[in-house]
Amino acid sequence: MASPLVLKENFSGDILSNIFKVSTNEQLQDYKVQVENTVYGCHKLMLCAVSEFFQCLIRSDMIESRTNFVQLKDISSSTFALILKLVYTGQDVVTKDNCIDLWYASDRLGIAFLSERCQEMAISCITVQNCGQMYQAAKQLESKPVLEKIYALILSKFKRIKENGAILLLEFEEFLKIISSDRLVVHSEDFVIFSVIDWVMNADLGAPNTNNANKLNYSPKGQSVPLDNFDDEIKEIIGEKEEIDAMGSNSEDSCRKVSVHSSNSSEKKVKLLKTSHGRNAYLPKLLHACRFHQASPQCLSQVFLHPLIQQDPEARKIIFLAVLDKVRCVKRRHHETDKRTPCACNFDTIFFRVLMCFALITLAMLLALANE
Repeated sequence: MASPLVLKENFSGDILSNIFKVSTNEQLQDYKVQVENTVYGCHKLMLCAVSEFFQCLIRSDMIESRTNFVQLKDISSSTFALILKLVYTGQDVVTKDNCIDLWYASDRLGIAFLSERCQEMAISCITVQNCGQMYQAAKQLESKPVLEKIYALILSKFKRIKENGAILLLEFEEFLKIISSDRLVVHSEDFVIFSVIDWVMNADLGAPNTNNANKLNYSPKGQSVPLDNFDDEIKEIIGEKEEIDAMGSNSEDSCRKVSVHSSNSSEKKVKLLKTSHGRNAYLPKLLHACRFHQASPQCLSQVFLHPLIQQDPEARKIIFLAVLDKVRCVKRRHHETDKRTPCACNFDTIFFRVLMCFALITLAMLLALANE
């Protein structure tokens, strides 16, 4: 039995060099590929050796096999030229600038080793600026390693990626996974809540909603409304504080009866809400993933009055209960402070009086000894 042929490294390099030299000889070319306005003379053997697409095409009984000619679409001429360079020379043509185009083309043509190389390059060059483009490619090409790298980047750079619009490209399950994660790095929960509203409102490939009618103003942590003024904020949302106390534990039923002091939604706002293209249905689930106990009063008041929330009974109930919990928490803190303060004052007063009595007794004893 003959042993398999083993080529030395310098032999394989020479063979590839000679193949490249004769590749431009039209007499030896037996197959033509048109990409855009350019026709490339190729060789069936080389195309079939690297591409499952060409192997199935050339071995079939289709007209492209009988005429030895095929026209490729969805691939640019420059990208196909790089693929031919790789096929005939063995050179690594993948860079961070062309890896996405080559990735799409290699998947289209069934060039497995090139797809793997492009995936490796994509993982190594994912940044805040290009993660949106990388995400779209990874989703279409079903690349789990690239998606995992993008998720990790979003968790650590959520605010910057949201500002680039890439967050708005995420599908529901992926967005829910991000905002539910304990590893999400944000300076304030307000930004997460506002991002949920933006994601629902913007479904057109991440096109930001710039209309001021539904715009939420994000305030960094430390610039929200003081807790002492929170009662005034609540009055604008759900009426007098006594109404909240009267609700008591029956808050679930009360949230349907509460009077909201906000202007009626205009036709313009209703039209804006229709642009969410079905994302409204995901709003309650996304709100349940938010951590409202870490949100500022200003954030809760803005979100509650937003027309998107007002038109969704379940979402309105979620925000209302969050507001109610915040009010109770604030009142509890104020109540505990009021209890501690008189106790501290009484203790200081008693201590001062005892000290004065002790000083007077000591003074009297000293005077008595002096008279003796």
